[in-house]
Amino acid sequence: MPRPFVAALILAVGCASPSSPAPWPGPTRPFGGRAHAIPGTIEAEHYDEGPAEAAYHDADPKNHGAPLRGETQVDIEARPDASNKHGIGWTKAGEWLVYTVDVKEAGRYTIEVPVASAKQGGTFHLEFKGVDRTGPIAVPDTGGWQKLQLIRKSGVALEAGLQVMKMVMDSEGPSTSIGDIDLLRFVRE
Repeated sequence: MPRPFVAALILAVGCASPSSPAPWPGPTRPFGGRAHAIPGTIEAEHYDEGPAEAAYHDADPKNHGAPLRGETQVDIEARPDASNKHGIGWTKAGEWLVYTVDVKEAGRYTIEVPVASAKQGGTFHLEFKGVDRTGPIAVPDTGGWQKLQLIRKSGVALEAGLQVMKMVMDSEGPSTSIGDIDLLRFVRE
């Protein structure tokens, strides 16, 4: 005769088959169903799938760019010089994007970011597990909105494992924006 505890445990855990996809444990899902690997490259427009205020926060309800991600407030721009032919643009202070990442090895990383700005841009930072790991990253005047320039932030200490990375737009510069952001490339130091 089965014990009540065992029966309750079976009911609570369920009997999912190995081929059944497990539900993601949060309000967002990784873009394309797969966490971004670090070291590696994360396209700025490949933020997590999910609703506003969970996957992203945007200062206004309109997408001023391309409809790459369907209905979204995030301003995704089509640009021929971007690695994936798209990037994030029209960035304003207070906006943020969430990315599910899998840091393969704890340690220090250099983050490379192609950015563009007409006039001096603003600043942004990256949080991991809710902690600012980069401090302010400044976007320079690159000579125009259509001219990407690679900036680097070195010495960023990351813990290993699956976690949430949040790109937070801090302050606008004389360009009246933070800047256009193509991607984030994490290189192990």
